Amino acid sequence: KLHQLSTPSHPARTHAHASTQGPTSFSPPLPPPPPAWLDALLDRVRAGAGQCEVHSLTRALYVIAALRHPPPPGWMDVILNHLLHRMPQMQGPQLACTMWALACLRHMP
Repeated sequence: KLHQLSTPSHPARTHAHASTQGPTSFSPPLPPPPPAWLDALLDRVRAGAGQCEVHSLTRALYVIAALRHPPPPGWMDVILNHLLHRMPQMQGPQLACTMWALACLRHMP
């Protein structure tokens, strides 16, 4: 179950507030979550895709593209099928996010 997945431990990000303390400085980028954790998350997204909102599905696409984590076989087809049926509900940013993810993952529907 999704709530049973342990979250990866990462050092906290720290930054100075730009308006009061000068330039913003960020800690180094966080490492990506372990592949097994992402695979488990993608399994849960696929299993619940029919109940997910459009925003959640497009966010899942964005995350795997941004992390360069290839989805398991058939995952994209399931998610894109659900998005296809909800395309009239999609806003511009959701469409753009989906197209960006498809390009990054080099997936042609």
